[in-house]
Amino acid sequence: MATRSLSMETLLYVSGKRQVADAIRFAGLRPDSEAVGLVLFGSATADEFLRAMDWSRDDAVLSAEGKSLDAFGVSKRESDTLPAERRPDLVLEKVALVDLEK
Repeated sequence: MATRSLSMETLLYVSGKRQVADAIRFAGLRPDSEAVGLVLFGSATADEFLRAMDWSRDDAVLSAEGKSLDAFGVSKRESDTLPAERRPDLVLEKVALVDLEK
């Protein structure tokens, strides 16, 4: 099933989950959230949005380096099949499976 909005559909893909409630639990904002990744729709640029919100940009938030792949369902055995610089590709594969499982 598809969601009723582009933003919720994007959340499903970002999280690699098929259910909205699971996606929100996995990638949604929480009271203790200190960093966010942005997906903008429309004509505003990231820099314009950040300036309007008085936020600063930190691209390291989206870096896979040093982060566990367990949350995406990628086992250590799976991740050990690839060199470290290719391991984020396993997450992309899990996200791509969201489409196939629909």
